[in-house]
Amino acid sequence: MRILADTSALIEFMRGNEVVKNIMFDADKIYVSSLSVFELLLGKDKNVLDFISSLDGVLSLTKRDSVTASLIYKRLKENGSLIGLVDILIASQAMNRKLTVLTKDKDFEKLGAIVNIALIKS
Repeated sequence: MRILADTSALIEFMRGNEVVKNIMFDADKIYVSSLSVFELLLGKDKNVLDFISSLDGVLSLTKRDSVTASLIYKRLKENGSLIGLVDILIASQAMNRKLTVLTKDKDFEKLGAIVNIALIKS
């Protein structure tokens, strides 16, 4: 399985959450969004860059991701279930690359009902 670990999953991994660690160790590839790198760097953990460099890749936001995210945003807004923009952008990156999102963020449940995205709950 190819995983896009969102910020909440990465934090849980760094805290030693065994469920998240097992999922990530079993994954074929583990990616992280540049948006999650930004969010992690806002925290206090000084080893974030070392941890991020151990993963398979950091995904930059593309034009296609932005277009997909805007469509997701509009669908969520129509349904009255908007979530954070960063979550929408991460979901668009996963969708466009056929990755499974690893997250503890309950906002992604709203995405599962509206867009075709695979979620793992840790």
